[in-house]
Amino acid sequence: MVLVHGTPASSCLWRGVVPLLAREHTVHVWDLLGFGGSRTAPGATPSIARQARTLAELTEHWGLAEPTLVGHDIGGGIVARAHLVERTLVLWGEQDEWLDPATSDRIAAAIPGAVQETLPGAGHFSPEDDPRGTAKGLLRFFT
Repeated sequence: MVLVHGTPASSCLWRGVVPLLAREHTVHVWDLLGFGGSRTAPGATPSIARQARTLAELTEHWGLAEPTLVGHDIGGGIVARAHLVERTLVLWGEQDEWLDPATSDRIAAAIPGAVQETLPGAGHFSPEDDPRGTAKGLLRFFT
């Protein structure tokens, strides 16, 4: 399982979720180019396309033939761009104040076969707000 953070965050976003998922899965996290401990080449601008190529290269480097990819915020777009998404969970914080929770409905409706789940009490940074609920939702979906 590869967890991809959004902006303006880092892989630390997943620190409360990783130990819970790692009980049943091998978990990889990484910092998007230009975020957290990751740096870009001088003059380079990290685009969604570049981030997606890097994610695809990392999954190949790690030997993950059919990785389970999880994206938060723009990380979801990076995941979708990196790989053809066949099975999608739209997990949304009910108290999200950055993006209206109705956005979750639109995203789920636009992806054939998507499953939608809401985390009560969690905001936009649901892995931080409710790591246990986030992990449980992911484990239910991917098991």
